[in-house]
Amino acid sequence: MEKREDRVMTRKASSGSAGLVIGVILTAAGCALIPAGGGNTNDNTDDNTNGNDNTSGAKLVVFDDPDSDFETSDVRDVEGEIVQFDEEAQALIWAEDGASFEPGTWVANGNLLRGVFEVRFGTEAGERRAYFTEESNGFICNIEPAGTSLSISGTTVPVPQE
Repeated sequence: MEKREDRVMTRKASSGSAGLVIGVILTAAGCALIPAGGGNTNDNTDDNTNGNDNTSGAKLVVFDDPDSDFETSDVRDVEGEIVQFDEEAQALIWAEDGASFEPGTWVANGNLLRGVFEVRFGTEAGERRAYFTEESNGFICNIEPAGTSLSISGTTVPVPQE
């Protein structure tokens, strides 16, 4: 795994950020994940001035756009919901509430995640953005947390290129 120590954003620490392992089964059909187990919820609702609710103490993976100098830790799903990735815990973070899912399983290697997902870049409403996609077909995935579970499903929505 490639180390990117110089490109890590830090989240401020808060209480209650211990993660629980979630079991995951990858299916051969698209990016469907079937979870079992638990996660944790961060109940800190304070926003900071840069728009990221950096509350878990995590060092976030920063993804680089290969076609520009744009870089970000915010990755959008098909509904525009933002996830981030904790580099040290190797966990997916639901940015809306800071909940952490599947520690030890979200390994980032450049813009690849787990070897089956890829962060791709596009432009929407004149703004450069990163999207969570299937590595094999490039379509944006839908990510849904449901309590302590996480569901990732495939779509046929391409990355926007305005």
